[in-house]
Formats: sequence, C-alpha cells, structure tokens
Amino acid sequence: GIAGSYQANVFAVAVSIIMLAVSLTVIAARVLTAVTTPTIRLASSGREPFLELPERCKFHCFLSHTWRTGQDQTHTVARQLQLMLPGARIWLDVDHLDDVGKLEEAVGESAVFIIFLSKGYFRSENCRRELYTAFVLEKPIILVLETDNDKGGASFEEMRQEFSESAVHPEEFKSAVNAIPGYGSSGSAPSPLLVDFVDYVFSKDPVIWVRVHDFQVESLKLIAHRMLQLSADYARNPELEKGLMVPGEIGPFGFKGRALTRILVCDANEGARSVAEEVAAAANEGVGGARVEVELADAALDEQSEPQNMVLLLYLNRKTFMDNRHTVRRL
Repeated sequence: GIAGSYQANVFAVAVSIIMLAVSLTVIAARVLTAVTTPTIRLASSGREPFLELPERCKFHCFLSHTWRTGQDQTHTVARQLQLMLPGARIWLDVDHLDDVGKLEEAVGESAVFIIFLSKGYFRSENCRRELYTAFVLEKPIILVLETDNDKGGASFEEMRQEFSESAVHPEEFKSAVNAIPGYGSSGSAPSPLLVDFVDYVFSKDPVIWVRVHDFQVESLKLIAHRMLQLSADYARNPELEKGLMVPGEIGPFGFKGRALTRILVCDANEGARSVAEEVAAAANEGVGGARVEVELADAALDEQSEPQNMVLLLYLNRKTFMDNRHTVRRL
C-alpha cells in the first residue's frame, strides 16, 4: 500500500544520493590527481614541451597492446602520460574504439605507433593488423617492454622469438593493407619482406616498463622523450638535448666536496655491490679528495645516523624488485 510505496521511494532516493556521492568522490579524486601530478618539463628551460599534431593526425600516438597481458599496464601508461604531458592525445581502445573494423584508420590518424610488448602480443590478430598498418604507413615506432613475468612480461629475445613464430601472415597482411583508407583501394598490397619487417620492429632498444613509482616516472619520461624526438618541433631542436625532467625528482649526486660518502647497497639487489665498489674505486682515485665507502643498507640505516652523506644505489635488472622477501621494495 501507501507505506510500501513510501519506503520504496525513500530507498530509491537513498540509493541515488549514495551513487551521486560516489561519483563526486571519484571526480574529486581525479581532479586532485591531475592538480598534484607533476608535469614533464624540458631540462634546458624548465618549460613544458609544446605538442603539435602533424597534418591529418588526430592523435600524438596509438597505444597498441594485447588485452590478455597488457591491458592494465597500457591504461596506466596512457593516463599517466596524459597527466604528465598535458595536451597529449593518445589513442587507446577503451577510450576510442567503437568499431574494430576501424583499427587501420586509427593507426593512420596517429603520429607515432607505440607497442606495449608483453607475451602474446604477436599472437593477437588485431595487434598484427595494427602493426601491419603502421609498417605500411611507415609510422615511427616506440617499443615499451614489460619484463615482470607475473604481469605477462618477457625478455626482448623472447619477444623476438614470438615475432618470428607469429608475426608474418601474408594473406592477413594483404587484408589489413586493403582496409587502410585510401591505400588498399589501389588493389596493390605488397608482400612484407621479413628482413624489413624485423628491422622496423626491433631496430631500436625498448623502453623498459617499471611500475614502482619513481622508476615508473623514468619510464614515462623515456616514452615522452622518444615521442618528442619523433615530432617535427623537436627532431632537431637543441632544447631537447638536455633531456626531460619532472619537478621534485631525484637529481644527480656528486662526491666532490664531501668528507665521506657512504654508498648503501642491498645484497638482495643482485649486481649492486660490484657496481658500487667500481664507483667507489673510481671516486677515491679521482681528483678532489673524495672518500667513498660501500656498506650494507640494512646495517647502515639501523644506525639512525645522519642521512646527508648516504646514497642508496639500486642496480636495475629484471629481478631488482622481485626478491622473495621484498627487501629492495622495503628499503
């Protein structure tokens, strides 16, 4: 009756209020993130780089990935680049794909083709379609490599092997080329030469994707730097020679003028001690009276001594953040 109808209305209003509150919270969180995220700057001037789209392009880059092992990572790459590189227009399937038949068109409308390399990329038919299109249209390419095995990662050599086993399908290649607007209509779909195709994909070293925050920023800076190098505005612009920076990032460390510098290493970080000892030897033999010692980080940090003359050395490799006890992450 009336009581039941009243309760239903109250419930509906309460649910609407809760949903509105959640929506406002999400919006507020996104705004706060956008406001607090530092932007990438030119190290030479401290200014944000200028991004201009080439003629006939709608996107600065097309982010190609396989859903099975690269979807979460590419979302992070796209979102963080858009926050740190204001004005960057990035094609990502979840944002822009409304018709899978338009993949070739989207690649053609992008200035740079970014491949997020993870296991299964070259086994994906849609990824191959995108790659074939980029190859035919001679799109500049940037590789980003996932190396964490738990996240679908692989070595560069393993991805080359997957490429050789899966990447070239002549009939599929011709079909993709014929789907390129204004290109396939000529009826001439060239057969790919394997040596040219391999060179197109693997001629340059990849950007290694590292997800731990400060190192993730470095990965993003490398991607942004390559995007700018491939743009008409910065291809020969001396402003880019000194690289990119982010306000608040850790800068270079100098030994000169310090009575004693203690390089801290973690035994769980394989290779770090030998690199630290090499750095210490070079510094101690150099001009300027530097004195550098190598110590275990755990013991040194437990001393509660002044940290000014301490520097933690991390040797980055596939296992840096993957030791069983997570010692490196904790430090």
